[in-house]
Amino acid sequence: MSRIKVDRITDKAGTGAPILVNGVNVTGKSTMGDVVGAAVTFNSVNSGGAITATGGFTGNVTGNLTGNVTGSGANLTELPSGQLIGDLPAISGANLTGIDAAPSVSGIASASIASGAPVMMNADGKLSAVSGTAGLRSSTCPFVTPYSDSPVEQNCIVYDTQNDKFIAVYHGTYTGNNEIHARVGTVNASTGVITWGAQQQLTPGSSENPGTPKAIWDTVNNRLLTLYRDANDSQKGYLIVSSVSGGTITSGTPVNVTPNELNRFCIVQDPVEDKIIVFWENQNTNVGRAIVGEITPGTNTSSWTGETTYCSNRCFTPVASFYPGQNKVVVSFMHYSASEKGAILAGTVSGNSISFGTIQYYETNYQSTSSLSYDSNNQQMLVAWQSGSSPYNSKMCTATLSGTTFAFGSTVIIRGITGSSGSDGDPNIVFDPNSKKALIVWEDSTQGGGQLASAIVNITGSAPSTLTQTAAQKITNNNETASQYAASAGTMLSLDTDNHIMCYVYYDSNTSQRGLRYYSERIGASNMSATNFVGLSQAAYTNGQTAKIDVVGSTNTNQTGLTTATKYFVKNDGTLSATADDPIVAAGLALSDTSLLIR
Repeated sequence: MSRIKVDRITDKAGTGAPILVNGVNVTGKSTMGDVVGAAVTFNSVNSGGAITATGGFTGNVTGNLTGNVTGSGANLTELPSGQLIGDLPAISGANLTGIDAAPSVSGIASASIASGAPVMMNADGKLSAVSGTAGLRSSTCPFVTPYSDSPVEQNCIVYDTQNDKFIAVYHGTYTGNNEIHARVGTVNASTGVITWGAQQQLTPGSSENPGTPKAIWDTVNNRLLTLYRDANDSQKGYLIVSSVSGGTITSGTPVNVTPNELNRFCIVQDPVEDKIIVFWENQNTNVGRAIVGEITPGTNTSSWTGETTYCSNRCFTPVASFYPGQNKVVVSFMHYSASEKGAILAGTVSGNSISFGTIQYYETNYQSTSSLSYDSNNQQMLVAWQSGSSPYNSKMCTATLSGTTFAFGSTVIIRGITGSSGSDGDPNIVFDPNSKKALIVWEDSTQGGGQLASAIVNITGSAPSTLTQTAAQKITNNNETASQYAASAGTMLSLDTDNHIMCYVYYDSNTSQRGLRYYSERIGASNMSATNFVGLSQAAYTNGQTAKIDVVGSTNTNQTGLTTATKYFVKNDGTLSATADDPIVAAGLALSDTSLLIR
């Protein structure tokens, strides 16, 4: 028969349940008391008692499950979709579907995300791969040139935007000649290490006696411009124009710039007008003078005219920079005849002449040296300087230009390694458009004499912005002694605009290792912040797909090249490293070369 109708089934004795040796196939919903068995397979169970499966249980549970459930659950393939009342067993989850076995989140991918890639959340809630530029700092300060190769006095550094190279320019002797020399440096974008080419002589030798070089890169004509004094011609100023091909420098004939001694001077370019401006103090009349020059790249030569006065009395240690948008040339200097205050002035180039606004002061005490760099993000000038009055702090502020009038932001005192400031010297500042921050390098008196430190400068708010300094980082070791000349101030730090690496050059006067050294640093920049990191991608996704991301507590198995038992951090460029970046974002612990426990 195919169907029976009964109200109750018992065993033969009428005292227990019958034994169904081939199991029970119940197609509808079953309401039971206790369910006991070596193994229980079910689809829909409503039990008023306990469900015990000493051999485990399998199947799908739908509807409401009440009572206490015990057993291994090793083969359970789906959790209940209805209500659960009572205690569930410890379930391995090995065969579960419909949920993840480890913590994860899902979201819409914005652009492509690689498998195992660190992922951040955008302001719109979408997920993106972490991308940007990793920060780096030189671990050592290797030589550009040892003293035995070429004794170095004044020095400066420029970046060749045509060949993507640094060029260190310095005064020293070579094979007995007192000349201006240069070396071309090739940057390793991953490490910041610079490989310097052979020393090349810029000045012609002959009857010249050159010294105190200042150099800039002409971004319009792609030429290296080196300004210097010739002691054999009453210390008059000369400019030599050089073309650069790869690592080879070819110089033209030096051209006289000033009619008298080139004293306390600097050089700057106005790329809009395609003019070069030289500032100096006329030693005969003790006034600040300026002259406009024009470069002829085909013959590596220059011409000069339009000499005028920018300061009607004594002015020391000038540095200059160009202010785009306003199209002004800005010069900062110590106004010796005005109680040695820190002064700043804006000039307008028109044709072969330049006119100036009114002198203003950002430092009312004695100013020693200064440095300028244009903040293109906020359209303002960054000013860093050393106060020549006790306690001789290094300081910085912003200067926003309207016409020829500056509005200054609040002055900030630079703090050294110990968190304090003292007789700190020769601050050099450079703005980095990639990170929208600045780097400042200075002689840090809190470490002792002649030691260098650097710090990242955060810039917040619109102009005039607020400047805040991160913790200072030590550059030199205790065996090195940075010894700079006031003539070199503001010219020792330059930005590689391609790799976003800044290079600082300095003269090490330690007798056992004298020579010109360099230091490089890059400020990290990223779409990741200290708070928007999510986790590591479970797979590769394209724009618009739903991406699953392993989060804290999960193990991501899509990595390569990890070192077991090593703590890893997320770098600003989206790579994993045992070295933290800024901001510090922890990734997790490597369980193997391919697995990372996120924590």
